[in-house]
Amino acid sequence: MPSLRFCILGNPLIQKRHRHTKQGDFVRTYDPSLNDKANWRAAVNQYAPQEPYRNCALRMDVCWVFPRPNSHFGTGKNSGKLKPSAPKTDHHFIKPDRDNLDKIIMDAMTKLFWHDDSQVSQGFIKKRWGKQPATHVIITIL
Repeated sequence: MPSLRFCILGNPLIQKRHRHTKQGDFVRTYDPSLNDKANWRAAVNQYAPQEPYRNCALRMDVCWVFPRPNSHFGTGKNSGKLKPSAPKTDHHFIKPDRDNLDKIIMDAMTKLFWHDDSQVSQGFIKKRWGKQPATHVIITIL
């Protein structure tokens, strides 16, 4: 079976830590990433299989592309040039953590692409700098 491949343009989303609020004698826990997950589901819905994959192992490869911050670039006539102090590599090695990037899309795609995200048993993940922020995904049945 061929792989599903798609790219969602825009800044990569991250899984935020669950929050707790106290209401009287009760403590309520909520997920502040719910809207981000809903937005991701809406963006990837067109790429989803007819039925979520069941009873099979999956591989999901993901590459997150982040825009370089303005602090990496010079000013004035050097505005398009990287500063000598900017990382020369395209490897994105600052926050957000890759597990928080992976977690939000894994959770959001559950019931849409697969029955449970535990089916994803392997995959390559990469964070890098680039001109166009995006999330590239490849899903393969093993």
